Amino acid sequence: MEWRWVLRFVSVGVTVIVSVLAGCAGEAFVQGASGDRIPPRIEQVTVVPDELIAMGWQVRVEATVTDAESGVKQVDAMVTYPDGRQETVRLEAQGGAFVGTFVAQWDMAGVPTEAERWVVEIAVRAVDQSGNKAQSGLTTVRVAIPPPPVPPNF
Repeated sequence: MEWRWVLRFVSVGVTVIVSVLAGCAGEAFVQGASGDRIPPRIEQVTVVPDELIAMGWQVRVEATVTDAESGVKQVDAMVTYPDGRQETVRLEAQGGAFVGTFVAQWDMAGVPTEAERWVVEIAVRAVDQSGNKAQSGLTTVRVAIPPPPVPPNF
Protein backbone atom coordinates (compact mmCIF):
# COMPACT_ATOMS: atom_id res chain seq x y z
CA MET A 1 0.00 0.00 0.00
CA GLU A 2 1.37 3.46 -0.86
CA TRP A 3 0.16 6.89 0.20
CA ARG A 4 1.33 10.16 -1.23
CA TRP A 5 0.70 13.55 0.27
CA VAL A 6 1.86 16.80 -1.16
CA LEU A 7 1.87 19.71 1.26
CA ARG A 8 2.58 23.23 0.10
CA PHE A 9 3.82 25.96 2.41
CA VAL A 10 4.16 29.51 1.14
CA SER A 11 6.21 31.87 3.26
CA VAL A 12 8.11 35.00 2.26
CA GLY A 13 7.83 34.18 -1.41
CA VAL A 14 9.44 30.75 -0.99
CA THR A 15 7.49 27.62 -1.81
CA VAL A 16 8.46 24.37 -0.11
CA ILE A 17 6.95 21.12 -1.34
CA VAL A 18 7.09 18.10 0.96
CA SER A 19 6.31 14.65 -0.41
CA VAL A 20 5.78 11.72 1.95
CA LEU A 21 5.69 8.15 0.68
CA ALA A 22 4.73 5.40 3.10
CA GLY A 23 5.04 1.73 2.20
CA CYS A 24 3.45 -1.26 3.83
CA ALA A 25 6.52 -1.58 6.09
CA GLY A 26 5.79 1.85 7.56
CA GLU A 27 8.92 3.46 6.09
CA ALA A 28 8.71 7.14 5.22
CA PHE A 29 10.65 9.29 2.79
CA VAL A 30 10.66 13.07 3.10
CA GLN A 31 11.84 15.13 0.16
CA GLY A 32 12.59 18.85 0.16
CA ALA A 33 12.10 19.41 3.88
CA SER A 34 15.75 19.98 4.83
CA GLY A 35 15.87 23.69 3.94
CA ASP A 36 18.92 25.91 3.88
CA ARG A 37 21.51 24.88 6.46
CA ILE A 38 24.51 26.55 4.84
CA PRO A 39 25.66 29.82 6.46
CA PRO A 40 26.47 32.90 4.41
CA ARG A 41 29.98 33.16 3.04
CA ILE A 42 32.06 36.14 4.20
CA GLU A 43 34.93 36.95 1.90
CA GLN A 44 37.37 39.83 1.88
CA VAL A 45 36.81 42.22 4.76
CA THR A 46 38.39 45.62 4.14
CA VAL A 47 38.85 48.38 6.73
CA VAL A 48 39.91 51.92 5.72
CA PRO A 49 42.11 53.27 7.19
CA ASP A 50 43.81 49.91 7.62
CA GLU A 51 47.00 50.78 9.53
CA LEU A 52 46.16 53.47 12.08
CA ILE A 53 42.91 54.87 13.52
CA ALA A 54 42.71 57.98 15.69
CA MET A 55 39.83 58.99 17.92
CA GLY A 56 37.23 60.92 15.92
CA TRP A 57 38.23 59.48 12.55
CA GLN A 58 35.62 58.02 10.24
CA VAL A 59 36.29 54.35 9.50
CA ARG A 60 34.83 52.42 6.54
CA VAL A 61 34.16 48.66 6.69
CA GLU A 62 33.48 46.75 3.48
CA ALA A 63 32.80 43.03 3.13
CA THR A 64 31.86 40.69 0.31
CA VAL A 65 29.08 38.44 1.64
CA THR A 66 27.15 35.88 -0.41
CA ASP A 67 24.55 33.21 0.23
CA ALA A 68 23.58 30.99 -2.70
CA GLU A 69 20.73 29.23 -0.87
CA SER A 70 18.31 31.71 0.72
CA GLY A 71 20.11 35.04 0.29
CA VAL A 72 21.78 37.44 2.72
CA LYS A 73 19.43 39.00 5.29
CA GLN A 74 21.73 41.16 7.43
CA VAL A 75 25.41 42.06 7.73
CA ASP A 76 26.94 43.86 10.73
CA ALA A 77 30.44 44.85 11.81
CA MET A 78 31.18 44.25 15.48
CA VAL A 79 33.70 46.88 16.59
CA THR A 80 35.69 46.50 19.82
CA TYR A 81 37.58 49.59 20.99
CA PRO A 82 40.77 49.66 23.10
CA ASP A 83 38.73 50.53 26.21
CA GLY A 84 36.70 47.32 25.74
CA ARG A 85 33.53 49.06 24.59
CA GLN A 86 31.73 47.45 21.65
CA GLU A 87 29.64 48.93 18.87
CA THR A 88 27.53 47.26 16.19
CA VAL A 89 27.61 48.90 12.76
CA ARG A 90 25.03 47.87 10.14
CA LEU A 91 26.55 47.25 6.71
CA GLU A 92 24.28 48.02 3.74
CA ALA A 93 24.40 46.44 0.28
CA GLN A 94 26.23 48.66 -2.21
CA GLY A 95 27.01 47.11 -5.55
CA GLY A 96 28.62 43.74 -4.90
CA ALA A 97 29.60 44.46 -1.29
CA PHE A 98 28.18 45.42 2.10
CA VAL A 99 29.48 48.77 3.38
CA GLY A 100 29.20 50.79 6.58
CA THR A 101 31.01 53.58 8.40
CA PHE A 102 31.51 54.62 12.00
CA VAL A 103 33.36 57.34 13.90
CA ALA A 104 36.01 55.84 16.18
CA GLN A 105 35.37 56.80 19.82
CA TRP A 106 36.76 55.40 23.05
CA ASP A 107 37.35 56.51 26.63
CA MET A 108 41.02 57.27 27.22
CA ALA A 109 40.62 56.41 30.92
CA GLY A 110 39.73 52.83 29.93
CA VAL A 111 42.60 52.27 27.51
CA PRO A 112 45.09 49.65 28.77
CA THR A 113 48.67 50.67 29.49
CA GLU A 114 50.12 47.92 27.27
CA ALA A 115 50.74 49.39 23.80
CA GLU A 116 50.07 46.05 22.08
CA ARG A 117 46.44 46.35 23.22
CA TRP A 118 45.98 49.76 21.57
CA VAL A 119 43.88 48.36 18.74
CA VAL A 120 40.40 48.40 17.27
CA GLU A 121 39.15 44.90 16.43
CA ILE A 122 36.49 44.42 13.77
CA ALA A 123 34.58 41.21 12.96
CA VAL A 124 31.87 40.96 10.32
CA ARG A 125 28.77 38.90 11.11
CA ALA A 126 26.19 37.81 8.55
CA VAL A 127 22.79 36.12 8.74
CA ASP A 128 20.94 34.59 5.80
CA GLN A 129 17.17 34.47 5.21
CA SER A 130 17.02 31.03 6.89
CA GLY A 131 18.73 32.25 10.08
CA ASN A 132 22.13 30.66 9.43
CA LYS A 133 24.98 32.76 10.85
CA ALA A 134 28.63 33.32 9.95
CA GLN A 135 31.42 35.45 11.38
CA SER A 136 34.70 36.56 9.84
CA GLY A 137 38.03 36.47 11.57
CA LEU A 138 39.19 39.60 13.39
CA THR A 139 40.64 42.52 11.49
CA THR A 140 42.90 44.48 13.83
CA VAL A 141 43.95 48.10 13.30
CA ARG A 142 46.32 50.01 15.60
CA VAL A 143 45.05 53.18 17.26
CA ALA A 144 46.83 56.46 17.83
CA ILE A 145 46.92 57.29 21.53
CA PRO A 146 47.78 60.93 22.24
CA PRO A 147 50.65 61.53 24.65
CA PRO A 148 49.79 62.62 28.18
CA PRO A 149 49.59 66.37 28.74
CA VAL A 150 52.83 68.18 29.49
CA PRO A 151 53.08 69.24 33.15
CA PRO A 152 52.62 73.01 33.63
CA ASN A 153 56.10 73.45 35.22
CA PHE A 154 57.93 71.85 32.32
